[in-house]
Amino acid sequence: MLIRFVEDIYADFLFDCYIANQHLTDEDWHYYGREEHHIELPEREGGVLTPLNSQPLTTYQHWIAGVLQSEVLGKCCFACVPKGVLPAMFEMLRDKWQREHCKERFAQSGHKISNRGKMWITDGVEQKLIHRSETIPAGWVKGRLPHTEETRRKLSEKGKGRPITEETRAKLRARPNNWVGRKHSEESKNKMSISAKNRRR
Repeated sequence: MLIRFVEDIYADFLFDCYIANQHLTDEDWHYYGREEHHIELPEREGGVLTPLNSQPLTTYQHWIAGVLQSEVLGKCCFACVPKGVLPAMFEMLRDKWQREHCKERFAQSGHKISNRGKMWITDGVEQKLIHRSETIPAGWVKGRLPHTEETRRKLSEKGKGRPITEETRAKLRARPNNWVGRKHSEESKNKMSISAKNRRR
């Protein structure tokens, strides 16, 4: 029922755009941007621009259409929709399908899904990861719980005795120090001096 409702919104939006865009002049199209939207099958899925699968939209209309189409088809159908330019509901959907696309891409590449774009929060007893776009619940703050003594001991034991091969040692010794032989300019010295004075105040 919900999918059907979203399909209706998507279809109504495209129809409203069709009616509104009838009044646009060539100058208007140049100003707002003209892009061809794949109505049924998105370009990412191999869709081609045929009379039944294309509709001219302004750039902004195309962003909203891509987000709605993603919700209808259950997959990310847009290549690039800027963050923070759409109304709240569409921004929520944009973020949702952008993250889903990133997850799929990482899964296909065989890499682990990173924590990029996420942050740890804690209430002093528990901790969890949330996306940076989410609101921190009442009673929670950014950060993680401190390590327990047992965890610190295990981390310490794990780091002890880690073998370093002679090949690795040789590479470390041969690695050039980019600052050796370099001198700061007078301008750099002045800036660092001013910065240090400001920190001491």
